[in-house]
Amino acid sequence: MIALCDGFIARSGEPPPECEGRANDPYLRPQVFNPLETSSITVEMVPLVECVVKTIDEESQPVAGVKVESCPNVGWWNSGSQIYCAPLIKTERFLKYRSGESSTDHVLPHPFRTTSDRNGISKLELPEGKRSLWILSDAYELPIHLGSRRTRIELASGETTEVTLHMRARGTEQLSDWDKLAGVVFGCSTREGRRILALPGVSDKMMEFTERFREAKAQDDPELLARAYAVVAGAFADIEDFGEAARWYEKASRQQEEIDRNDD
Repeated sequence: MIALCDGFIARSGEPPPECEGRANDPYLRPQVFNPLETSSITVEMVPLVECVVKTIDEESQPVAGVKVESCPNVGWWNSGSQIYCAPLIKTERFLKYRSGESSTDHVLPHPFRTTSDRNGISKLELPEGKRSLWILSDAYELPIHLGSRRTRIELASGETTEVTLHMRARGTEQLSDWDKLAGVVFGCSTREGRRILALPGVSDKMMEFTERFREAKAQDDPELLARAYAVVAGAFADIEDFGEAARWYEKASRQQEEIDRNDD
C-alpha cells in the first residue's frame, strides 16, 4: 500500500521475505500488510519537502505559465513501477486503443506537477532525497545536460529547497562540448561519442570519471571538465590525430582559465 496527502507521503516500506535485498534502490517502496490479519491497517507517513522553483528566460526574466514536474517512482515489490500515486494506465484500454493517453484514468491530477505564477514561482512538495525536475512548455525548454533536459536536485527533510531553472527558447540550442563528452561518459549513441569511445584506452579512462560526474554537486564544474577533456585529448594524441587532440586540449585550457579566474 502507498499513500499521499497534503504535506505527507507514506514511509517507504520494508521488503517482504520473498523480496529481501531490494530495499537499497532508487525507488520508494510500498508498505506490505497481510490480508489475513484481522487487525486494522496503519500506514506510517513522513513529511514531504517543500521545493520552491523559479523559472526564468535567457534575460533572467521570470516566465509565467510554465508547468514544472517531477516523477518520484514507486517500485512495486512484485514487478513494475510508476510515478507515485499518478493516474493508472488500464491495460485493457491500452490493448484496445494502443494509446497511453486513451488508457489513462485522469480522474485525479498529476501529483507532482505545478505551474509558475506571474513571478515565475511555483511550489512542489516532494519526497526527500535525490529528485529530477523538468518543464512542460510550448515556448521554452531546459538546456541539455548529461544528455537530458532534466535538473537534478537533492531535498533534505525539514528544509525548503530553492531552485532556479534557466530556460531557453525552443529550437535555439546546439549540442555543447559538454554533451558531446556526456555521450562518451554515459554511452550516448552520438557519432562523435562512438568514435571517441572506440579509441584505445578511452573507455577505461572515461569510466573513472563516471561516478565523479554523477556525484558532483555541479556536473559542469570546470575542474571535472578540464580533466575529462584532457583525457579525450590524450586519447587522440595517442593515435596521432593531433588536430582533434589540439581541439580538445583547447577545451581543457578554457576550463583551466575559468578555474584560474575563480581562484583570483
